[in-house]
Amino acid sequence: MRIKKSVSKNSVSYSVIDNVRDINGKSTTKVIEALGNEEQIREKYPGVDPEEWARAYAKELTEEKRPNQKLS
Repeated sequence: MRIKKSVSKNSVSYSVIDNVRDINGKSTTKVIEALGNEEQIREKYPGVDPEEWARAYAKELTEEKRPNQKLS
């Protein structure tokens, strides 16, 4: 999983997305969770850089999703 950073004129929003295959076998992305904008993340987690927190959260979700996979 990875983060999607949407930048607008007044705000920056973060979402967790994952690559999936549709019924025709084409690769696409699916929004797993909307994390909110920078201001909301700073309110919930004071003293944390929103982008770094979002990346760490996406990594945590990836590890939970694939606990038995090992790289050899």
